Amino acid sequence: MQENVSFDGHHPQRTDGSRSLVCQMLRWTRAANLVWRARANASLAQAVLNGDAAAFEREVSRLRSRLTTSGAARCQAEDLLKQLGQAVLAGNLQSFQRLEQQLRSCLPRAPEAVPLDLDAAVSLQKQGKYQEAFEQLLRSLEVMIGSDELHPTALFDVLDQLEELVMGGEADVNDASLSFLPVAPLALTARERLAELQLDRDGDGGVVLQKLAQALLYAADDPGVATEAALMWRRRALEVLRHARELMEMHPELAELCAVATLQIDLTEDLGLDLGMESGSPPGTLETYRTYSSTVSTNMLGHDQEPPLVSRSEIATPLQISH
Repeated sequence: MQENVSFDGHHPQRTDGSRSLVCQMLRWTRAANLVWRARANASLAQAVLNGDAAAFEREVSRLRSRLTTSGAARCQAEDLLKQLGQAVLAGNLQSFQRLEQQLRSCLPRAPEAVPLDLDAAVSLQKQGKYQEAFEQLLRSLEVMIGSDELHPTALFDVLDQLEELVMGGEADVNDASLSFLPVAPLALTARERLAELQLDRDGDGGVVLQKLAQALLYAADDPGVATEAALMWRRRALEVLRHARELMEMHPELAELCAVATLQIDLTEDLGLDLGMESGSPPGTLETYRTYSSTVSTNMLGHDQEPPLVSRSEIATPLQISH
């Protein structure tokens, strides 16, 4: 684990545990997902993870041949991804969120992997109709899981849009109806369906499994979840993450997402949530869990500056952190 990773290439500074590492890892994870979607090489995202601006610049020059689109759209995606990485390295959250949304809109998707109602959900979200968009995405997920043909890319897209809607900070933070609690059971069913269809045996399957595990972790961290349920969701997430890591670690181009899964596994095990562990007791409450996360961050980083303002998702996802 790296202790001297920072967005500006310098030694990191300490900040409050509920914000610093959480917001960094969330941005890194999103950047890594976008790099994976663009089919760029792993070195590009690794440069972001390492806080190495020079390496990032070198790798951007190789992106053109990797993108699956062409012409002006490819140039636009290349330029946006370059700016996205610079925003991550600079720790500029506002620029990152703006560029991320632009890049999402121009990266190509496989036509057969896009549910017809996903675009409708995106449109509803843009209109500020968050509850309707959420219900639309849940229906998409249910229909997709129950269909004879389940496309991993389509599953990833719906989960990604759910994450953007629920955790992205646009919707009312007090709207308890927008939650990953109803998503978690569907995520477990989706995992079973992927196994039935033998779609959980390669690197792309590992990427989708990591996304499913993240949905379980979001549910476990929901303020309205019972302690026993939170523990159960984290245990199941741990199982899925281990499988995802096994699949992704065989593919160098997925190194950055594999690293994210490893960090999530390590933290979950440190919390005593692994049923096979002899020592360590799971937290009795979400507050205990957050206190532990804060302690980890304080031990890892040593700083005095106030952290940047962060969105709802960056405060509510303590399992998405990096060292």
